[in-house]
Amino acid sequence: MVLLPLLALSEFAVSTSMGLAVLQAVGIMVLVVLAGRYAIGPALHPIARMGNSDTFVAMALLLVLGFAWVMNQIGLSMALGAFMAGVLLAESEYRHQIEADILPFRGLLLDLFFMSVGMSLDPLSITENVSLIVIATVALLVIKASLVIGISMAMGAPLPVAIRSGFLLSQAGEFGFVLFSLAAGEELLEPGLLDTLIAIIVISMAVTPAMVWAGNKIAGKFKTVVSGEVYGPIASENNPVLIAGFGRVGETVANMLEAVNVPYIAIDADTDCVARARRHGHHVFFGWAGRPDVLRSVGAEHARLIVVTLDDPDTAEGMVRTARRLYPNVPIHVRARDWEGADNFAALGVDHTMPETFEASLRLGAAALEAAGVDEEDWRALFDDLSAENYAKMRRFNQVKP
Repeated sequence: MVLLPLLALSEFAVSTSMGLAVLQAVGIMVLVVLAGRYAIGPALHPIARMGNSDTFVAMALLLVLGFAWVMNQIGLSMALGAFMAGVLLAESEYRHQIEADILPFRGLLLDLFFMSVGMSLDPLSITENVSLIVIATVALLVIKASLVIGISMAMGAPLPVAIRSGFLLSQAGEFGFVLFSLAAGEELLEPGLLDTLIAIIVISMAVTPAMVWAGNKIAGKFKTVVSGEVYGPIASENNPVLIAGFGRVGETVANMLEAVNVPYIAIDADTDCVARARRHGHHVFFGWAGRPDVLRSVGAEHARLIVVTLDDPDTAEGMVRTARRLYPNVPIHVRARDWEGADNFAALGVDHTMPETFEASLRLGAAALEAAGVDEEDWRALFDDLSAENYAKMRRFNQVKP
């Protein structure tokens, strides 16, 4: 997109402007790095702290429009600016919340985009080149599917996965609309050729469901065995643990997971907490954990388990209800403040709940016994006994007290 305007110049102008184009490209990459590190985060941080999703979305859209305007002002494509903004936002800690917030707009904007593409086609020009369009579309699907299958297998993917990937990605991308339109605007393409290219893209995308169906049928005829087991689409040992809430408890859980190389992803609605955690290298993103679209964005359906460490009991309860409803097969472990809270979470169907007052009382009681001069062997035996009997015995022990 940076070089497209140069192609419309004369041969001499192209040669003399190529160095400038390279410098522009380098400058853009530097701008991407600097903006991603020093602009996106500080711009969204105070907005996210307000807790207003509408303002947060408006600020994200303003950043996209701002990047598009800047690119247009320096003589480059507005689409390139919007693309750069999307890349930067995707690299930020706010990516999952933004993805969830713009979900309602995505369908509408995609509908408008494809409607505008359809309106730009000239049916007469298409009918005059039916044979060319059909042949080119088939060639595109075959060549691209073959390339994806080959690359996937070269990277170690089993044959069924490679076939599904190839057929799924065989169509032309939406970005082709933008590139060809820009090329036509620079008079690099004739109007009739533009219609033909757009028709090829549209048809290739229209047959995608059929290609996916065919890919699944063909892939189903193959089985790949890895270590004595049939390879499946999801390797459970690679599925991360999802931590909702990254305060002291969530950070402790994350540190323990890191110590044994168990992957995790954490979300928290506190921007200061997220920023601090990311400075320390933790895999944490900004987001409201109780929202279904946020959970989908972070891949909760593929999580090995969900650990809820949120401070607020109401927020934690809402998050548990949502997660249990959407992902009934994903184990959920919850931090509770006391036995009453543990009972509430147990009634919601969580797999494990931890009353923090229980552990605190055990540790405090052990310290008190030691300070009171009780023999270490005796107080350790009592501590181990209470722990081994689990929470049922501890609860009975507490209930007999006045």
